Amino acid sequence: MRFPGQAARERLRRLSLRHLDGAEGFSLGVDEESAGTRALLDLSLPTFYSLDRGNLLVVDELDASLHPFLSAQLIRLFQDPETNPRGAQLVFTSHDPSLLGRVQGVEVLHRDQIWFTQKGDSGETELFPLSEFKPRKDENRERRYLAGRYGAVPVVNDELFIAALAAREEPADVPQNSEAQRM
Repeated sequence: MRFPGQAARERLRRLSLRHLDGAEGFSLGVDEESAGTRALLDLSLPTFYSLDRGNLLVVDELDASLHPFLSAQLIRLFQDPETNPRGAQLVFTSHDPSLLGRVQGVEVLHRDQIWFTQKGDSGETELFPLSEFKPRKDENRERRYLAGRYGAVPVVNDELFIAALAAREEPADVPQNSEAQRM
């Protein structure tokens, strides 16, 4: 898929966003915005490009730095025929379990739109649909996922994790009394 060129990206970098502060307001450049605002802006060009043309958009970690309400809203853009009249498709990965349920009272994903992945002992990844578990319509998918009922959750051996942390070495260029260590 070909996205808008470098010129469009440069215009986005020069963009400043106006924030209201009582009667007064102030502007911030994109580089001064939060990681979430920048992530939303980064997704905006490919999202609108895909919706305008009816293309497939693939996003790894859709929820990275985004509030669940914003992730859900991006998904809704692809599900609403009014904002997606050309049938664009969104395929994404996420670690946000709230997307399995309702956000602001609205179901984000339908049961047949949810697929899970699980890493095997040899490092291979298995892909399987939620439908294999025959979920009921009123089932709390978010809670069942977090309880491990569908699999697809990381299994961490506490002893190995602690041993790995204990074995790490401090980088030579990081001062021992840095501000980050006091937090």
